[in-house]
Amino acid sequence: MYGRTWPPPDLGSAVEAIDAEGNLLWSLTEMFSSLSFIHGVKPGPGNSLVVADTSSGHVLGFDLDGNPLWSIDFVDGDTIHWPNGIDVATGSDGVTRLAVTLLLQVGSGPDYVDVYVLDEAPVLERRHDVGDAAWPHGPHLRGDGVVVSLSARGQVVSLVDGEEEWRVPESPGVLAFPRDAVFLPDGTMVVADAATELLRVYNPLDGFDDIWGRATPGAFSIDLVDCAELPCLGG
Repeated sequence: MYGRTWPPPDLGSAVEAIDAEGNLLWSLTEMFSSLSFIHGVKPGPGNSLVVADTSSGHVLGFDLDGNPLWSIDFVDGDTIHWPNGIDVATGSDGVTRLAVTLLLQVGSGPDYVDVYVLDEAPVLERRHDVGDAAWPHGPHLRGDGVVVSLSARGQVVSLVDGEEEWRVPESPGVLAFPRDAVFLPDGTMVVADAATELLRVYNPLDGFDDIWGRATPGAFSIDLVDCAELPCLGG
């Protein structure tokens, strides 16, 4: 499943699903007629979808028939906190949570990472202030916290209960503009950096070295898939 956005002047978006052979299963467009820039779509509880529309400043929940379930508004007068990334996951406590990265124009104030408890409607559980002009991207709920790429800082950070657990690399300069980062089952980390390269870091929390890279133009986000169910490159 993925979100698709077409360029100006005909702004619009769609959410679509394909099978393992690449055949289109379904496409939802009318439900997003008021959205101009989908920037993340995730399956929600039950048969629902969670979508971030960056330019309108909203995160919305829909059912698969296109009926709206709820909406989070990040607009305050003329100021919009742009929701540019979302993640939905159910923790070991059985609670489903929604993570949202929110950024402002440079110099307008701090950027945030919000975590909501997601039931019939989202309820804010905690907010992380990541500082002015951090440009957070690619949230991933992991254990008790959320891992986020601070693109403008060139770092990846783990936030737990409103506090910073760790930040890598320790000194900026290794990464240019990380947009997403995920841990593989073996503990290595894959980073989408500056939308031009995928990097695999073999000891991300202890030195952040032994990096393997592959040019991947257009790489914006990363997710893990089960290669037993979906065909994988090199598999």
